[in-house]
Amino acid sequence: MLRGFLSGSAFSKTLNSVSRFSTSLKFSSSTMSRDGQPTSPPNGGDLLRDQDRLPKLPVPDLQQTLSKYLASVTPHLTAEQLQVTGAAVKTFLEPGGDGERLQRKLKDRAEKLDNWLTEWWTDLAYLSYREPILINSSVAVLYPEEKVPHTLNEALQYAAKFIVSSAIYAEMLAEGKLPGGPGKVPLCLKQFPSFFASCRVPDTPADRFVVHPYSRARHVIIVHNSQFFKLPVYHSNGRLLSLSEVMAQLIAIVEASPTDTAPNMDECVGLLSSEHRDVWAQLYQKLRQDGDNSESIDAIESALTVICVDKPDQSLVREGYDTLEQSSEGDVTHMFDKMTDKDYEFVCHRTLHGTSTADNSTNRWYDKLFQVCVSPDMGCSCLMEHSNIDGASSIYLTIFNLAFLEKHRAPILPCTRASLPPFQRLKWNLDSEVKSAILKAGERLNADISRMQLRCLGFSDFGKNALKAKRLSTDGFVQTAIQLAFRRLHHCNPVTYESVSTRLFREGRTDTIRSCTVATDSFVTAMEDTTRTDQERCQLFVSAVSNHAKLAAEGSQGQAFDRHMLGLRVLAMEEIAAAQASGTPATAVPAVFQDPAYGKMQHIVLSTSQVICKYDTRFAFGAVAPDGYGVAYHVSDEHIDFTMSCYGDCPTTDIDALCRMIQSSLNDCHTLLQHIPVKSQL
Repeated sequence: MLRGFLSGSAFSKTLNSVSRFSTSLKFSSSTMSRDGQPTSPPNGGDLLRDQDRLPKLPVPDLQQTLSKYLASVTPHLTAEQLQVTGAAVKTFLEPGGDGERLQRKLKDRAEKLDNWLTEWWTDLAYLSYREPILINSSVAVLYPEEKVPHTLNEALQYAAKFIVSSAIYAEMLAEGKLPGGPGKVPLCLKQFPSFFASCRVPDTPADRFVVHPYSRARHVIIVHNSQFFKLPVYHSNGRLLSLSEVMAQLIAIVEASPTDTAPNMDECVGLLSSEHRDVWAQLYQKLRQDGDNSESIDAIESALTVICVDKPDQSLVREGYDTLEQSSEGDVTHMFDKMTDKDYEFVCHRTLHGTSTADNSTNRWYDKLFQVCVSPDMGCSCLMEHSNIDGASSIYLTIFNLAFLEKHRAPILPCTRASLPPFQRLKWNLDSEVKSAILKAGERLNADISRMQLRCLGFSDFGKNALKAKRLSTDGFVQTAIQLAFRRLHHCNPVTYESVSTRLFREGRTDTIRSCTVATDSFVTAMEDTTRTDQERCQLFVSAVSNHAKLAAEGSQGQAFDRHMLGLRVLAMEEIAAAQASGTPATAVPAVFQDPAYGKMQHIVLSTSQVICKYDTRFAFGAVAPDGYGVAYHVSDEHIDFTMSCYGDCPTTDIDALCRMIQSSLNDCHTLLQHIPVKSQL
């Protein structure tokens, strides 16, 4: 996961409507057509030939799960609250009680399905989520700094390379090949066939995720000045367009859509995909009733990917930025002056939501799985819709695209367009009701954007190499430092979420590392206690980092407690729904799920995630809770890059203070490392 958890209130609301889940769910992890029927043949083919060899996600031992749950809630409860929670857990575990019954049902489900969790999780955490998905769910991925163009021509060159690279990747997947080859450890590749020609589709009561066969995905969508163009990337004989051919087409599209041809704000149909999901679902159906609109939507949803050619911020571009002529400097991988944290913040905002409707918020289709954004002032980045893909999978495509850019550094000289398949401007027929809805969507989006605060921190004092020298878990180190920073700022322990991949299992997605533990609580308490020595603090720090590494390993093996308890609760809610439907007396929701401690643990105050990539990528996402923070980070050999977010209308959050606290906490934790013996190993 880069992200994928709901705040307590939204999560509970979704679970409480689980009665419709078992009968009305319109999601399937298999390939789906627009009408929800399986398509044939599915993408991926032989790519998934070894899928059945992977083990199924296990159902953890019930006693073990509840023990881990009790340990996890301990740092967040008073002694009296913990006693209440302990009693609820004890009741749940009684022989012949709710726990045994629900555990038995969950094991039965696990026997019948490839993965007992994935369908539930994808629906409850994503497709049933009714708030707007940008900021709240989508993820921005920033490519390395050297990929910063100076001119519109250079931005289009990057776009051309991403288009060809993505098409090559899609072809390899369709042939059953994994670009770069499989790793040493077999992992689930089920998400890979949906990288391309896929899209989230608004619907009620839950959205759908549509994957079209690659046989239909012969084009990409280019968005420029809020105008959508269908660009074929294959000749009629099946040959992929060359870089020169794609470049020629991109130049022609930009020339055909100058600023003075941009649609009026009430015609910027892409804004509708930023709306509340129920509102968007209703408008989507209305749009589909018109033939031109339906054809345009089909083109977007079935496209390999979407390329957003954004308008630059005039204060950040050089003279002549809008030239479509090839730069005389030749190599297009030269840099601006070194980007600052403020520059990265600008790019994060631009990628996540377009900055405002006056800028580039209208230049998106937010439901598309991948959208590559290019502009003369921001380099290259990607906006990822999160419902059917996790960060651990998406990074494969990122690495492939960046490697392709490195291999094809030479400038592209566009060819003549005489023999190229024509591109097509998408048509929209919008009545007054839809136009009014577009304006309302823009107003709501601007309000949401104004609330979002985001800070980047390029921490350069040390990185992975310094931590490896002490044989420390880099992720455990960073997570423990973040715990210290939050405690110093807010004087309490944060309910924390960190995702861990479960791709060791068939259809595996993620589970949760609860990074705030009894061990981190002991460490940060010692850091605040002036009577404790640095040797004692170091010992507690090493213990906390070691414990985090243990939790991460258990989570990757399907032995964390969060998703297991989710499954038990869903089954309990299904029992109640079935009883109500049949008119028979319903059992009560088990006390362990009604306990305030359980609700507290679903209110994620600190949502964290790291990306592991050989390139210096950065990424960003919005905070999960209105009173919380989102913290994304990437640990490189000599530095650590952070992106933090929160909402400015919350009186208790302070993004600038958190940024300062993380920086000082990293250094304080690093100072403690001098007390670790040279041969110490976690």
